[in-house]
Amino acid sequence: ERIYHFVGDPQRFSLPTVVVIDYAMPDMDGLEFCEAAADLPCKKIMLTARADASFAVAAFNRGLIHRFIRKQEPDALDQLEAAIDALQNTYFLDQSRSQAGQLDAHEFGFLRDPAAAAMVQGLCDRYGFVEYYLFTNPHGFLFFDAEGAPTLVPIMNARSLEWHADIAAEEGAPAELSAALRERRVVPFFHTGDGCWSSDLPGDPLKYCKPTQVTR
Repeated sequence: ERIYHFVGDPQRFSLPTVVVIDYAMPDMDGLEFCEAAADLPCKKIMLTARADASFAVAAFNRGLIHRFIRKQEPDALDQLEAAIDALQNTYFLDQSRSQAGQLDAHEFGFLRDPAAAAMVQGLCDRYGFVEYYLFTNPHGFLFFDAEGAPTLVPIMNARSLEWHADIAAEEGAPAELSAALRERRVVPFFHTGDGCWSSDLPGDPLKYCKPTQVTR
């Protein structure tokens, strides 16, 4: 429930995930700033024009910064953009790892599956998704593009599809629905409280299903 409230809160964008610090600042240098902000979970990138970067290496080894970039490098801006993207992903992985450990290891096993992670990254690259959140009924992800348009991607394992097939059969669903679920040809999205097929749903039950994309 907290996830769903967070999704609609515009203040979510005010959360700092990556901070870019210039070493040469007037009131305190960048290293002093990083020492003062050492307990913050955000990732830190140090910009420096100093030829000797030994201080930045030492700060990196102490965990005060996560990257440093020399301003005089011809591709410094490209390096900075790439570092921000990479560290933002790392930030969210760090923040969500402890939460994922509290979820059911079977039903939400995809959160720890490299193949599922690659699939999610591929969807972001293909469709321009910039945000995604865990969805629980059905299990999967709720994606948003830069304009805020949502896309729901249900993710189910073989056991979950078997369970849906069993419930559908017990509730008297047409045989073709149970067969399609058992053969993993479709993923269901039934608009019911528990997400299962019900005789109250009007029309062809397969209209509430989508073809599967199998990720092993």
